[in-house]
Amino acid sequence: MHPRKFTPEIVADLYDAAIEEGSWPQFSAVIGKATGIPAVSVWLTQNDRVIDASMAEVYRPLLPPYLEHFGKLDPWAGSLARKPLDTVMLAYEHIRENELVKTEFYNDFARLGGMFRPIGVRMQLASGVFATMGSEMPFAKALFEPADKRRVEQVLPHVKRALQLRQRCQMERRTGLHAAALDAIGFGIVICNAAGHVVWANASAEALGRAGAGIVLAPRGRGIRAFLPRQSTELAALIHSAATGGAGGALTLKGKERNNELLVLVTPLPRSLFHTYGPGHVLLSMRQALDDPPFSAHTLTALFRLSPAQCFLAVALYEGKTFEEIAAERGVKVSTLRTHLANMLDRTGAKNIRELIRLLATLPPVR
Repeated sequence: MHPRKFTPEIVADLYDAAIEEGSWPQFSAVIGKATGIPAVSVWLTQNDRVIDASMAEVYRPLLPPYLEHFGKLDPWAGSLARKPLDTVMLAYEHIRENELVKTEFYNDFARLGGMFRPIGVRMQLASGVFATMGSEMPFAKALFEPADKRRVEQVLPHVKRALQLRQRCQMERRTGLHAAALDAIGFGIVICNAAGHVVWANASAEALGRAGAGIVLAPRGRGIRAFLPRQSTELAALIHSAATGGAGGALTLKGKERNNELLVLVTPLPRSLFHTYGPGHVLLSMRQALDDPPFSAHTLTALFRLSPAQCFLAVALYEGKTFEEIAAERGVKVSTLRTHLANMLDRTGAKNIRELIRLLATLPPVR
């Protein structure tokens, strides 16, 4: 068997299939086209969990049982994990074939897919993220020999770079989605480093800074500080603590106007929110002490399909008004308000006014 000519067109197809989500299932087929090998599968793992895969069509039905059980018995993958990265190997270099045919993995899984002597390689794409590629000629009489590894070695650098590019693109997409979601939240969120230099702030935090509500946000790359200089030292100490392994803490910052206080929580940055920023970054969550209810009529309509009259009643009850006060303000009967309340309880699942108010208080503030 001779390697196929690895043309620029095939290289372009490889990168396109890695980046374009709709073409990703065909990524393995492009590798097969480049190597002349009929069945290629690629799967990505993080913390020993498969997070992504592009499989040859013949092997797609075998992925669920592999993940559920047979992956733990796979002698080829287990051996690859112990070998040097980027080393292309034949199956018999991991386990003797006369021993392979005696295993549960071969008899109950690999044999059903026509797998006997695949070519495999394991690559590291990023910290904690690995890719494994397996190539096979299922049910073929001819078996791979050492000379056949050259075909995989020829395409391997492009496969690895394409997969790394896919990882970066997906991370940017996730980060963009997180940023968009956090930008819609009605309380302030700021990400900074140990020195207090701001690397990201949502729209609510920027609005609080402009209003002089306890904090001053400098341009990105420069520091965040309290509105009152004497409180800046305390804020800086909490930020440094959270960035260097401590728990952080909470404080109340005085604003420009009297009784305009800002409640600030300083914690280490959860990596699940932003993979872009490494250790040493801090998350600041902030809201005004005398803030509006954490919900709006739009929120109640979207979540529970409440009518405008029901939304008004919900806000009024949350503010502590009585039925008589609300009835006088709206010019309606108390019995009408109690009918609205019954419908609200039915739609929200609350049993009474107390549960309704508790539910409203737990809704996330959305801009």
